[in-house]
Amino acid sequence: HAITLGYPGVSKSAVRRVLENCVYAGLIKVPVSISGAERYVKGIHEPIVPAADFWQCQEILGRKSSLKTTPKDEVPLRGILRHSCGASMTAGYSKGKKKYYLYYRCTKCSSLNVPGEKLHQKFHEVLNLLSLPITHITFLIKKVKEKINEFLSSKKTQAKTKAEELSLLETKIDNLEEKMVNNEIEGQTYKKWFKKYSIQKSVLQAEIVALNTDNAEDLRKIDKILPALSDFPGIFGKANIFQKHSILREVFKGGLIYVDGAFRTPRLHPALAHNELILKEKGLLFVEQSYQDLVLSTGCSEIGS
Repeated sequence: HAITLGYPGVSKSAVRRVLENCVYAGLIKVPVSISGAERYVKGIHEPIVPAADFWQCQEILGRKSSLKTTPKDEVPLRGILRHSCGASMTAGYSKGKKKYYLYYRCTKCSSLNVPGEKLHQKFHEVLNLLSLPITHITFLIKKVKEKINEFLSSKKTQAKTKAEELSLLETKIDNLEEKMVNNEIEGQTYKKWFKKYSIQKSVLQAEIVALNTDNAEDLRKIDKILPALSDFPGIFGKANIFQKHSILREVFKGGLIYVDGAFRTPRLHPALAHNELILKEKGLLFVEQSYQDLVLSTGCSEIGS
């Protein structure tokens, strides 16, 4: 249909190129240079799609990158990390004088070999700085509990409404059976509506059971779960390899790149951007599209993300 309207793209990557084109969102991509990292700035032209939609699209596209190698716990960055040339970085062991040493290598630039121990240590420092401070966690626990209480209160209201709907539906079923007994409707009509009402009744009953389920335990879990965010390396270390890759794709929006001894990412998850400047000053992680440059939603408070 797009082609009939005049769209010239016919290749498999044509649609993806359109979705990745920031110009449509009123943005201009400024390439990486000596003066700074790659970034996006607002153009003077009129956008045809909201910038928020563009970034949401980039997040979805970033999640769909497939692994070409078998993930292993000892090389958690393999399958995620890319070199500055754009190629993926693989990992393997090289034999030294006394033992084998782990290295990460660019699949395109054969001369690039980064010691695995050094890379993992630097990445561990990044994870440390992504950990949330206690002030953030205290605020987060407070807000989450407020939202859970609101949800629990809302559930009671919804359960009452569903119970009223169920009562009306049972009256309809009773009336239907009465009409059937009095020969006011045909058997086929009865079967049709009895089946429809029975399905609706089972759905309502299941919803009522779910709404009346006691979720108070969730409030008690908050005090145990959320403080773990103060130890991001601990969370990462306990996760299996598939969970690690899922975490990495969520935290480093658009991927993770290794260049000149440091990590880069197109975007860092805004909830973990509190130490972005420190990460940059230490030469650990450079964010191409800074958190401060984006128009953010309601995820901010008086103390940050």
